Amino acid sequence: MQVTVTVFFKSGILDPESQAVLQAIHNLGERQVHNLIQKRQFVLDVMTHDAADALAIGERLGRDLLANPVMQRFEVSLKDQ
Repeated sequence: MQVTVTVFFKSGILDPESQAVLQAIHNLGERQVHNLIQKRQFVLDVMTHDAADALAIGERLGRDLLANPVMQRFEVSLKDQ
């Protein structure tokens, strides 16, 4: 079963990399773009047929390893197969 953990900065946390990309977009003449949010995705192949177990593993890994709880938040989802 595939579990996706998506990690991104909390609201109000500065993201210099996203700001640099947004500036590059503006330098290319695309003035309609006013915000950019960068997210990282981790796709985990979990050896279980129980959706609740798979989600619990994703939650635990997101909380304990993949996201910095001071600056980031995360979302966990299952991929339909």
